[in-house]
Amino acid sequence: MIDKYSNGRRYIAKNKGDLNESATGIQNKDNDRKKKYGNSITVINDIKFQSKLEAKAYNLLKQMIMAKVIKSFEMQVKYCLQEKFRNQLGRIDREINYFADFVVIDNNDKEFVIDTKGFITDIFKIKKKLFEYKFNKPLYSIKSMEALNNLILGGVYNGKKM
Repeated sequence: MIDKYSNGRRYIAKNKGDLNESATGIQNKDNDRKKKYGNSITVINDIKFQSKLEAKAYNLLKQMIMAKVIKSFEMQVKYCLQEKFRNQLGRIDREINYFADFVVIDNNDKEFVIDTKGFITDIFKIKKKLFEYKFNKPLYSIKSMEALNNLILGGVYNGKKM
């Protein structure tokens, strides 16, 4: 059995159930496949979060705004860690960007750059060092809502007063 997609590609199905899959088959396999770090995508108010932890942090920050504990927060703020450049061979290397999960401004106009991390990867460790070197401010990685509360309300991060 042969089916044609709108872009003209042909898909050969071995049985009738295969016709419902996308051309690559990713759509159905994605739901069944276990995530590398165990995160599960969560949607709140039509906003897609990469983990339940990030979604919980969003809800907590919204509550903090309503309670007037913080002034504001932004999500997915882009920071350029290294601009694009042409290397010695003439090839253009892309810029290296970091997207902070949240940038929070408290009532004292103090800025907190926050990333929600259940598992800290080696790539994140490198990007964190680059961020802190270039922008000369801390990047906080939060593993729980308690840690987020302690950071913003009490000025405590990893058990240390800031």
